[in-house]
Amino acid sequence: FGWTHPRSAPLIHSTDKEFALDILVVEDNYLVAEVLRIAVEDAGFNVVGPARSIEESRRLAEDSRLDGALLDIQLGGAQCFPIARLLRSNGVPFIFVTGYDSSVLPADLRDAPRLGKPVFANEITRIAVERFGPNSRARRNATSARIAQLRARIADTENRIATQRRRVERLQIQGVDPAGTHHASDLLEQMMTSADFMRARLRLLENPAEPSAIERLESPVDDEIVDLGDPRSVEAWS
Repeated sequence: FGWTHPRSAPLIHSTDKEFALDILVVEDNYLVAEVLRIAVEDAGFNVVGPARSIEESRRLAEDSRLDGALLDIQLGGAQCFPIARLLRSNGVPFIFVTGYDSSVLPADLRDAPRLGKPVFANEITRIAVERFGPNSRARRNATSARIAQLRARIADTENRIATQRRRVERLQIQGVDPAGTHHASDLLEQMMTSADFMRARLRLLENPAEPSAIERLESPVDDEIVDLGDPRSVEAWS
């Protein structure tokens, strides 16, 4: 009951580098990945990924068109340091987004910038602009285009929620896999929270003065409360 980003999803590589930069997002947690994606798009960048495995991350990191990357350190029990070294060898700036402190970094990556979890969407947006976007070119996407993009993303997420809800209902009826049902239900909750987050961002774009949307955007998201593999984490999330 893991999650994927289908090939049909709009993973854009811009052909006009003056107006849009391509930023790789590496994160294996569904909800955190979606928050990072929205925050990077809010900075005016195109998102490549999110990638959720070392193999997928390596394939995307080899793309010479990348302009930056946000890297989670732990991916399914593996560490992303080879990806960071690959990016550095290609001259691509990156930021570790992790709950670990700098002591876990190997000596050759100890100087890499690190942003601690839990993450705040607005903070990610600000840092992405500062780290990856020279001057103001990262802010040139029109608000109307961003609104249209969010509406399409919300519609896609709602379709995936409907599919996941049917999967949960089928597992509940079968009653033969309690652990699988529990994990599927938790993933459904994460998808619904992600959709709520995008709706809040859309409302904020359409009406910047709405306090509830601003408050929602400032709410932190932490890996620890949405880890499907940790029963204590699932309990905290519920």
